[in-house]
Amino acid sequence: MKLTDITEEQVQWAVVRTNHRPRKVLGFRTPHEVFFGLSISYTNQPSKVALRI
Repeated sequence: MKLTDITEEQVQWAVVRTNHRPRKVLGFRTPHEVFFGLSISYTNQPSKVALRI
């Protein structure tokens, strides 16, 4: 596949997917949230689980 074969829609899909992926280094916020100063609350909060060994 050549780079010229990639459509604008495919590029935009990759951009959106990359900018909306949570990052550990950003405190599990997305680059989009950090750049625009947004705070998104998720409806399904992760449950706290204790590990017993």
